[in-house]
Parts: sequence; structure tokens; C-alpha cells
Amino acid sequence: MVTEEALLELDQRLGSGRMEVDAPLAPLTTFQIGGPADRLFHARTSDDLGESILAVRDL
Repeated sequence: MVTEEALLELDQRLGSGRMEVDAPLAPLTTFQIGGPADRLFHARTSDDLGESILAVRDL
């Protein structure tokens, strides 16, 4: 379980403009199932993806 404090820190590090809060996962899965994700990061480049991995690892 991720704390609200950790989520806020993640928002600050990655930019809330690229984060979707309480994002439904069902539209992204083959079987159209899945509840909301606390945060869904939209990486535009491979560098964005690497940055997000480092940010999450540091939490």
C-alpha cells in the first residue's frame, strides 16, 4: 500500500500533468477488467519511462 504522502511526492517528481489520478484500468486490459489505479503515468519517451522507474524506486 502506497501512502498519500508518497503519491504526492511522485506527482511532484514526475509532474502531475502526465499523471492520471484514480485511472480506470479496464480499458487498458484484454479482458476489460481492473479497478482504478492510484496513479497512471503516461510516458511519452523512453527517458520518461526511465525517470518514472527511478522515481518509484526511490519512494
